[in-house]
Amino acid sequence: MRARALAASVALGACVAATGANAFFVNDTHPGGRLSMNIELPTDILDLGVGPKSWAQVMRDSMGVWNTIGIGTGPDHAFFASRSPVVPGDACNGDNVNDVRFGIDQCGMAWGTTLAVTITRSQGSIVRETDVSFDSNRTWGAYLGPLQREASGSGTVFDFRRVAIHELGHAAGLAHPDDHAQTVSSIMNSRTSNVDSPTPDDIAGAHAIQWATTSTTTPPPPTADARLATIGTRATVSPGATVFGGFTIAPVPGVARQSVYILVRGPSLAALGVTSTPLDLPGLRVFDSQGRDVLTNANGGTGISTCPASSTVATYYRVVRGQAPSDRDACVQVDLAAGVYTFSIAATSAGASGEVLFEVLFNAQPLAGKSAGASLNTIGSRGTVAALRTLYGGFTLDQSGTVMIVVRGTSLNTLGVATNGLANPGLRLYDSAGRDLLKNTNGGVTVSSCSATNTTAQYYANTRGQPLSPSDACLFPRTMAAGVYTFTIDPSLAETSGQVLFEVTFSH
Repeated sequence: MRARALAASVALGACVAATGANAFFVNDTHPGGRLSMNIELPTDILDLGVGPKSWAQVMRDSMGVWNTIGIGTGPDHAFFASRSPVVPGDACNGDNVNDVRFGIDQCGMAWGTTLAVTITRSQGSIVRETDVSFDSNRTWGAYLGPLQREASGSGTVFDFRRVAIHELGHAAGLAHPDDHAQTVSSIMNSRTSNVDSPTPDDIAGAHAIQWATTSTTTPPPPTADARLATIGTRATVSPGATVFGGFTIAPVPGVARQSVYILVRGPSLAALGVTSTPLDLPGLRVFDSQGRDVLTNANGGTGISTCPASSTVATYYRVVRGQAPSDRDACVQVDLAAGVYTFSIAATSAGASGEVLFEVLFNAQPLAGKSAGASLNTIGSRGTVAALRTLYGGFTLDQSGTVMIVVRGTSLNTLGVATNGLANPGLRLYDSAGRDLLKNTNGGVTVSSCSATNTTAQYYANTRGQPLSPSDACLFPRTMAAGVYTFTIDPSLAETSGQVLFEVTFSH
């Protein structure tokens, strides 16, 4: 647990300019997602210097100041939200509620010179809960401009608005620059001053925050389910190592079957410069939830191992994507009902091995005369990972939404899926610019565990009925913007190997 306080001693003079280009200071712990704040402040309307408002409204306005600026490298302009309805929270004990309140003391300690305090509870570098408390014994106002004195001249009328902005800066991940040998005009300095709003340095700090791997609470529902455009999995196939995976197609009212394009790249990976060891003629099979082979044809064939240039899928990739497949890749367009599907990719020639990239387009812009793509709930990719055998993949979101990401390793054993599930698989996740989304200020760049208290783990245990293992890897539900994402999975323990299942749930 960490507390960050704002002192009541007042600096009335103007702060001097920053001595360096990056005078802001980012905490070594910070949130992994948007913060939904439980505002337990009075709602009575008062005649304040910023108009007739309640303390709760002033707090929401202060959250709006940071949202206008945006938090993170994105930046996110909806980082702070007001929890509705408000629930009873405990700012002094961990209860997974980000609480905001007035307090007669500082969780049992005297306030002293402290005006307000932000308490964060973390697991490693990940903030799990953030609580903000204000000294209820102070004379508070809400106004703009220089600090004001009481009418009697005996003390300062402290501006609740600028203090709230300061504390929310801590909640987002900013520290006191003046506590770290920085001299800068900043609302984040440790003492109240005439600075009443975030300065350019504060804004630069807000935009420098790298979110950690989990959110402090279950994120608020997105405005719409994350809409998937593409998934892809890249791995090495050999006679003893088949690549497996799956996906779930969401139902659409009034639509019996939905169209998907499936491409397994083998030889075309070499033409694209991805690898020099592609698998020739990869064999694709797709199964429904009953284990029926979806690609079985009248001639008894049970798979697809070619991709004619005249096919709809090859035409789409050549005309729309500008990345033509090889006729020795595998591809198929198939109309599928809503439900769960699995796939396998194996070599079709004895002793053959090489790399493949499995890709499904669910919401492709349809070619003339073709139906629109399917809507997706879940994707999964399963393969064998070793020290020099990384599992790669990716997905594209058409619109922002909340996702849950899991890498099953040892839990595959308990589910009876495998006998050699990889312990502590190491997950890395990147955006389209190659930024490591799981990197934190302590230098960690992977997630390799899955605590039973993780919201995603609870979802799998309580809703799916398929508990995860603490030795699996998982992320708290996180809101992700529309765009392209890639992932890699490697052993996090030296010289280990085993099977993994990467899974993303897009709506639940």
